[in-house]
Amino acid sequence: MGILMIVFLTFAATADSFIIAFNYGIKKVIISNSSNFFISILCLCGTLISMFIGKTLGGFVSVHVADIIGSIVLVGLAVYMLFNALHPDEKGEHQYTQDPSVVDKDNSKVIELRESLLIGIFLSINNMGMGIGAGIAGMSVSVTPVICAAASFIFIKAGCVFGRHITSQKLSKVLETFSAVLVLLLGIMGFFN
Repeated sequence: MGILMIVFLTFAATADSFIIAFNYGIKKVIISNSSNFFISILCLCGTLISMFIGKTLGGFVSVHVADIIGSIVLVGLAVYMLFNALHPDEKGEHQYTQDPSVVDKDNSKVIELRESLLIGIFLSINNMGMGIGAGIAGMSVSVTPVICAAASFIFIKAGCVFGRHITSQKLSKVLETFSAVLVLLLGIMGFFN
């Protein structure tokens, strides 16, 4: 898989990090640097584990079949992401992305280290399907998780800054949709490898 595929996957996998931070920033809630780093480490671990699972599953079939299976997983995930972006479940995962009070238990307006665990777990689980698909499709297990973790840190930082200065939540909806489209493109590109 080429560098373009890794860039696409990284953006798609970490767009949720930006969306959460952006929505928290709108409500003037800050994600501290230590919390951001911890979330990024959890994302790295989640991506690494899921890619190893995908690579192991892909080892039982030929490279061509693995590419096709990985692509099917990514296309299916993209359809799921698009559906969630267009029909959000306010009582489910969107509680974490939209409502900081679910995580900020002490109402300090700062997501501290102990509070960041929920966000980190949510983002790691959210990336599992993508990681498995990428692992099956043969993307680099040593490079991709590290790039995803670094991008997650940057995206959370940027999301908080943008959220404090932009009051419209339409941007997060656009990013969710764009992220799903990128995963769909990744899946389609995999069919032609």
